[in-house]
Amino acid sequence: MEKRLCKNCRRLIEITPQRPNQKYCNNEKCQRARKRAWQNQKMDTDEAYRLNQKDAQDRWCEKNPDYYKNYRKTHPKYARKNREAQAERNRKKRRIANPTSIYEAIAKMDVSSDESLIKPGRYTLFSAENPDIAKMDVIIIGMPLKSNGCEEVSVKR
Repeated sequence: MEKRLCKNCRRLIEITPQRPNQKYCNNEKCQRARKRAWQNQKMDTDEAYRLNQKDAQDRWCEKNPDYYKNYRKTHPKYARKNREAQAERNRKKRRIANPTSIYEAIAKMDVSSDESLIKPGRYTLFSAENPDIAKMDVIIIGMPLKSNGCEEVSVKR
């Protein structure tokens, strides 16, 4: 009989002829993971299912309007952790939307090292949109490297 690793817990499971496509063992946690994976896939691909789930959630929220407020009151650790996580998400969003310098918007300042992957020399530029198309007017540039400051790049057509 064929054996396969469970997709969730990675234990060996015996594959029976009745279930040749089995990917999860019968452990309760693994079955919950299987259902969650199925629901996520269904939400991504089936608009009717997604709308039905949203409608059910909206109806539940109408019947239980104070549930989340009461949950936060009775679970202060959760509420504090959630506030801190939201504050961090807000900081990241603000930093991305309004970087303090142009370098934050483009790249990290501390990425380069002494062993740079780009060597000084002449390079040919190709279109990033469609690099497979050959053009007659390819640009060749010279790139001298400097560790700090900028140096003018020579362009040749």
